[in-house]
Amino acid sequence: MSARPAGGGALQRELFEGLAEAASIAEEDLLRFAEEELAPTAWPPAPEPGGLGSPSTESDDDDADSAESDELDDPDVPAAAAIFRHPAANREIRLGGHAIGYALTRASRRSVGLQIGAEGLSVRAPRWVAVADIESVLHAKASWIVRKLDEQQQSAAGRAAARIDWHDGVAIPYLGGVLTVRLAGAAAPVRRARSRAVAMVGPNDADAANVATSAAAAPQGSTLRLPLCTDAAPEQIGAAVRTWLREAARELFEARLAHYAPRLGVRPTRLTLSSARTRWGSASASGAIRLNWRLVHFEIETIDYVVVHELAHLREMNHGPRFWAIVASVIPDVAAARRTLRTDALPALD
Repeated sequence: MSARPAGGGALQRELFEGLAEAASIAEEDLLRFAEEELAPTAWPPAPEPGGLGSPSTESDDDDADSAESDELDDPDVPAAAAIFRHPAANREIRLGGHAIGYALTRASRRSVGLQIGAEGLSVRAPRWVAVADIESVLHAKASWIVRKLDEQQQSAAGRAAARIDWHDGVAIPYLGGVLTVRLAGAAAPVRRARSRAVAMVGPNDADAANVATSAAAAPQGSTLRLPLCTDAAPEQIGAAVRTWLREAARELFEARLAHYAPRLGVRPTRLTLSSARTRWGSASASGAIRLNWRLVHFEIETIDYVVVHELAHLREMNHGPRFWAIVASVIPDVAAARRTLRTDALPALD
């Protein structure tokens, strides 16, 4: 039996009264850390440009309020009974009909900590706190726990669905359409990106009448032929496609920057490609622009929004009214582009 602090039940009750309150605060911070660290590979949900983080990786402000009772009447929790089991689970509890296997770890600490990540629920508790007391905390936070576990499960399913199985004929999203990868043999030349034609006309250009015939507007049926044998390893195919996409992204971004910079009266000094998981782009006072190469999966309208967003920062290093007025002066539907970046899932190319 675990040793308890001297002083008997009265001291234990006094300490435990503060324990549940501390847990309700500590667990929110732990969850934010766990979700931000474990999320992103599948790139859902998409991050914002200009240094804004991914909006759906953080806990909602009402999490604590909605989890005060073990009554699972929250519309966001799964209606049907679900099973959530941590791979290292050593305890199990039922919360509102849902079976939850959690990993309980005893530690030298003063409060119970709840952490929900990709693997499930982890609980760290002082050595002297009884299991019944720990599970009282879990029951008090039942709605919050089940909702977050369900979100993690859905996120994992989304990552699995977005994962690319590299082989001859695989299709990937490219400029809002589909790009089919074909392995043409080691002697075949690599087909160059069509982004040169794409970059010269976009839906926000003066020559918008030509959009219907541009590669940007009609990438469906496009084929990328790689000089690889048909039995090439999946890792080799993936690496070749990523290299090609990065080259295509640079060519496209350079052209879009060259198109919009004069319209905004700015002069970018350098373009750098980024692979950041939580940011689509950034700009510095020196005129340097960083753009995430994964933007090439989106339609040209969305790419243009991020390009203009970063160029606008060369005039306004903030997100104030004047900044948004500059962006809106050349991007007709800012809200639609921002919504696309938030909601559209991208393929897992790793």
